[in-house]
Amino acid sequence: MTDPAQDAEHDQLLRDMNDALLASSVRQQELAEKAQLAEAKMEVMVAELQHRTRNLIAVVSAIANRTMARTGPTEEFRTQFNARLAALARVQGLLSRTDIEPITIGALVRMELDALGADASDSRVTLDGPDVVLRDTIVQTMALAIHELATNARKHGALAADDRTLTVTWSVQQENDAAPHLILEWVEAGVGRAPGGEEDARKGYGRELIERALPYALNAKTSFDLNDDGVRCTIDLPLVDRNRKRDLG
Repeated sequence: MTDPAQDAEHDQLLRDMNDALLASSVRQQELAEKAQLAEAKMEVMVAELQHRTRNLIAVVSAIANRTMARTGPTEEFRTQFNARLAALARVQGLLSRTDIEPITIGALVRMELDALGADASDSRVTLDGPDVVLRDTIVQTMALAIHELATNARKHGALAADDRTLTVTWSVQQENDAAPHLILEWVEAGVGRAPGGEEDARKGYGRELIERALPYALNAKTSFDLNDDGVRCTIDLPLVDRNRKRDLG
């Protein structure tokens, strides 16, 4: 005859083992699912990194070719090319932190002015606008455009003399059900009509980037006006990517 107490203990032991095996199986399944999700996320991250790297190489190549076309293989080429690479490096630093700190148009403007030693504390400079977060895919191209505006202002315009002023303003406009647009205005005053050589310099790569690359890559509307007082540049940029063309960033 069997001992009922031993049978009950044996049954309980089997149930405990079964529960433990079931719990272990569930845990293994959960770990497997997490591993699959992590692998899928890693694949997306790698694909995004490859995409950005290809775009970055294309941008660097375009910058080199356009700069060389205007300057030739001279010391000026080295200076301009390195300055544009430095602008790319700065924006890559911002892009690496977007999970923690989204990039705003104000941050881009301040970053480029600060790199030239002319931040918001400069008495010649007025910056005004709300915090407007930009999509990662447009940050690089916008940063290059602002870099060109700031560099030209330092060489030939508002930042080249103490009696001149630079005013940069931005706002968001939205009509009815249309997508919101960022309107940025860059206005240099007190500059006067530049001599022929300097005026030709302002019609170079930077202006081409604003008037051609921004409309093509970001579906922006732009204007660049050299007048008797200085420069007025306007960038009208869609903040929602409804009709994506090709981002350079």
